[in-house]
Amino acid sequence: MVEPSRFSWNATFEIGDSFIDDQHRHIFRLAEIMETALCHGLGCEVAEEAVGALRFYILHHFNEEEAYFRHIGSPLMVPM
Repeated sequence: MVEPSRFSWNATFEIGDSFIDDQHRHIFRLAEIMETALCHGLGCEVAEEAVGALRFYILHHFNEEEAYFRHIGSPLMVPM
């Protein structure tokens, strides 16, 4: 029996903004691919590609998310 992924998307994670929610769903899909590669012995090459794709997309997402929050004047963007 295959266990469910630890990275399954759940509607409770939604913030109500389709732009951000879609990106978060994509991060979860990439994490599931990485998990499958690592847990089911798909080989180091597949696992490395999955980790690289996840890392790249997370960096892309955080840049876009920060720009979006600045654009809407979110209080989450407090200067450090």
